[in-house]
Amino acid sequence: MDQTPRLGLPNIAAQQGLRQVTFNEAMAVLERIVQPAVLSRTPTVPPTAPLEGDAHLVPPAAAGAWAGAEGAIAQFRDGAWHFSHPRPGWLVFVRDEEALLVFTETGWQVFFSTGPAGLPSLGINTAPDATNRLALRGPASLFAHDGTDHRLMIDKAGPADTASLVFQSGASGRAEIGLSGSDDLSVKLSADGSAWSEALRLSDEGVMLGAGRLGFPATPAPSADPNVLDAYAEGSFTPSVSFGNASVGVVHGSQNAGRYTRIGRLCFVSGTLHLSQRGTSTGAARLTGLPFAAAPGTIWTTMSVGYSTSFAVVGALQGIIGPNATEIVLYQTNGGASSAVQHSNFTNTTLIYFSLTYELP
Repeated sequence: MDQTPRLGLPNIAAQQGLRQVTFNEAMAVLERIVQPAVLSRTPTVPPTAPLEGDAHLVPPAAAGAWAGAEGAIAQFRDGAWHFSHPRPGWLVFVRDEEALLVFTETGWQVFFSTGPAGLPSLGINTAPDATNRLALRGPASLFAHDGTDHRLMIDKAGPADTASLVFQSGASGRAEIGLSGSDDLSVKLSADGSAWSEALRLSDEGVMLGAGRLGFPATPAPSADPNVLDAYAEGSFTPSVSFGNASVGVVHGSQNAGRYTRIGRLCFVSGTLHLSQRGTSTGAARLTGLPFAAAPGTIWTTMSVGYSTSFAVVGALQGIIGPNATEIVLYQTNGGASSAVQHSNFTNTTLIYFSLTYELP
């Protein structure tokens, strides 16, 4: 065997003359490949005035004295270039990149870098790829402060690009939050990872844009801050009428219905009180069944009547709701005087269109 199998060092044959030549050649190879450091791996032709001992990695498409030696370690010695062809596992430090390279079946790859470009990719317990250049597999990740603050920054090239966080389930996207295709902050949702809908968008001026629905809990959580909107609700209710706080025999007609919209501490109510039987209870009339109790205090709120028929009153029909109440007390006014509406003012077909805005606790 003329050479060693791993490093390709020349062997001294038995009875060989000029053994020092073979020995010196082996030392030259060791000089080239032990603790190897090369100047660069960029030039495709040899430098015009290399220094003794200068070394380079020969890049693809090399020419001149380097032609045909792609991937080899080239060292200038004794006025000529000498080459060592690497095997998988060899390491070499490239000085102009401040990078440590390892030779693999696919060629030289960056193993570690202290240069400004850093590592091209990094995998921790999983393999990175061309898109996911930093890849990590594990139960958790920690980004800790180094004395004071810690900020995670995700930068994009321009307004039309995307800088976002994507949350996945089984490697399929379900939610995305960030600057998606604009400089507005958006939240997007997906049921299958392919079809996405925008749930919320905030402009870069802090204005909420109508991109969908804004939900509030069914049970409001009141805020002491008067500038905070803490509740919103829409629904229906069934208006009714009582006489002397009783409603024996009262039957509602087909048009009897009510709707409400609650925004914060205000409730907007509209409805139709429609009777088909006024019943037998007597006394002062109250419109009952409001969806929420009024706020405590001393403020009374009036009801607006848009239309009424089959209703026997002298003057105008009015109504007020008092503190903590869920019912409207009905009055009739005439000539500056008011009196409570009674059972006798109703008929079996009374119809009243009403609306009311009142404050909630």
